[in-house]
Amino acid sequence: MNEHASERETDKPHAPPWAGQGAGRILGFLAFFAIFFGILYLFNLYVLTRLFSMLGLRHGLFFIIFTVLSSLSFAAAMGFRNAKSCLATKGYYFAAATWLGFLIYFIFATVAYDVLGWFVDFNGPFATRALITGTICLVAISLVVPYFVILREIDIPAGKLGRDLRVVHMSDIHVGATHGPGSLGKLVRMANEAKPDLVLITGDLADSPMSAHEKPFDALDGLNAPTFFSLGNHEYYAGIEEVVGMLAKTKVRVLRNEVVLADGVQVVGLDYGGARELKETLARLPIDRSKYTILMYHSPEGLEEAQAAGVDLMLSGHTHGGQFFPFTVINRMIWRRYKGLHEHKGTYLYTSTGAGTWGPPMRLGTRSEIALIKMRGRM
Repeated sequence: MNEHASERETDKPHAPPWAGQGAGRILGFLAFFAIFFGILYLFNLYVLTRLFSMLGLRHGLFFIIFTVLSSLSFAAAMGFRNAKSCLATKGYYFAAATWLGFLIYFIFATVAYDVLGWFVDFNGPFATRALITGTICLVAISLVVPYFVILREIDIPAGKLGRDLRVVHMSDIHVGATHGPGSLGKLVRMANEAKPDLVLITGDLADSPMSAHEKPFDALDGLNAPTFFSLGNHEYYAGIEEVVGMLAKTKVRVLRNEVVLADGVQVVGLDYGGARELKETLARLPIDRSKYTILMYHSPEGLEEAQAAGVDLMLSGHTHGGQFFPFTVINRMIWRRYKGLHEHKGTYLYTSTGAGTWGPPMRLGTRSEIALIKMRGRM
């Protein structure tokens, strides 16, 4: 790095959009949990009813107990994992999250089976065995896909730079129960092979609370380029001070509503929020419009506001590209720029599908990725 200067807004970094206090927050959490559990219970009830019927099992007391316990399994796994990170809690979380993925796939498989049954006379025992086996195979494939991380290369014109620049963008690594230090080390090796000038990590590096003695982020010291990080929503779940404290022991520079000049490039890192928070925070920062500016912001919203503030390139993540069907379809409906490269009046946004996973450790229809952004400043 030839230059290393920074300016930071004097205001306290804003709280996440959901932050609240007192009884209202508690009631909101209880309402969310009740709805969440209710949905999971209905999912489990439907799937287990169909499975027990297909396998010829009786719907007795065991069925009721198993349905309730399986409905609570994912929430319980998150609680155990957050309370104590160890091999047992990580294993239970992986199993519960995988079961959740199986539920989703099996529901869609049975709906398709029933619809086709209106037109085709299936052989009952063979068809049901094929349905169950096919769903299990689909889950198995989806569990393997996330481990094959790809390097996606993106070319962007950057005349203001006057030179070429290579930036590795990583997002949504989710170091925790499913993706450990070994997975992070693999990403570091991939990043170094791309020979970047900068490495920018846009949030959700952590997945959940973890112990400092595990040294979850030490692999980042192996990066060969200056590295900056901005907060995602999972850093709030994991504990901001804990995550920032652990990163302080590495070479990674955490940017919390700050502007940093790195080798002539202006890097802006903002805390997680929405388009409104982005606009308000950018308005308070001393951004030099004469310099090429890269904005790190976890959520892929606010491109128009970023362009108005003088940002040339915005890097985001958060959506995972939907991660697996049917959320690949749902994400497209919720997020206008849910993955890939987008442009608005000369300002570019790249939304990463993420290098890790959350919830079911599965991918179908998306790939785990890190991106090499090649900015072409030489005309």
